[in-house]
Amino acid sequence: MLATSQDPIAPIESWDGKVLYFPARNLNAVMMMLPLDRPDATPQPVEGMPNLFYERQWALVSDGIYYIPQSAPRTICFHDFATKQTREIFKTERDTSDGMSVSPDGRCMFYSPLDENRANIMLVSNFH
Repeated sequence: MLATSQDPIAPIESWDGKVLYFPARNLNAVMMMLPLDRPDATPQPVEGMPNLFYERQWALVSDGIYYIPQSAPRTICFHDFATKQTREIFKTERDTSDGMSVSPDGRCMFYSPLDENRANIMLVSNFH
C-alpha cells in the first residue's frame, strides 16, 4: 500500500504496462512513477519534471507527459521521457479547468479553459 502523501489520484498506466504514473495528492503536485514489475518498488518523482500546477492537469502519451507547470499556470508543456527535458508547447489565453487529454494519434489535445463559471472544451491541432 502506498503512503498517504503518495496516494495515487487519477493514476495512469504507461503504454507498455510497466509503470504507473500519478501526481502526489496536493496543489503544486510532484509527478510520481511506480514500476509495476517490482513488488518491492516505491514511488519516485519523474526525473527532471517540474511540479504540476494542479493534480488533474496532465496527460500521458507513449513518449512523455503533457502538463501545466506550477511555475506557469497558463502554459502547456511536454516532458520527454527519453531526454528528461521539458519544453513549452503553447500558452493558453485563460486559466484552465480540470483535465487534459491527447488523441491516440498525438495530433490533437483537448483541455477546458475557464470562462467565468463556465468551461468550454478546446481542440488544439498540430501542437506536437
